Amino acid sequence: MAAAVVTAAVLQPLLAPVVLFSAIPQGWATIRSAKIQYASFFKTSSRVRRLGVTANLVLHDGRVTERGTHDERMADPGNCAELFDLQARAYTNPESGT
Repeated sequence: MAAAVVTAAVLQPLLAPVVLFSAIPQGWATIRSAKIQYASFFKTSSRVRRLGVTANLVLHDGRVTERGTHDERMADPGNCAELFDLQARAYTNPESGT
């Protein structure tokens, strides 16, 4: 029993980093996979949700500043189109962080 305790006390500081470093790549892969799944879900479900919306309202300081369908809002340059493009760029290039 004493030999097991001594062996564990000596090996534990050496093995802990090995175990930790072996788990890090799998953790990063899991995070990357989750980001890809979320992005693909957003791309497919976002369009379906937009098609079901009859009108978009853009509020600024509690007042409606823009109103219309998604296509009308995208054709008219304004806050809605600008915000949509900003969000679309973030999902098109998630590595950029913008």
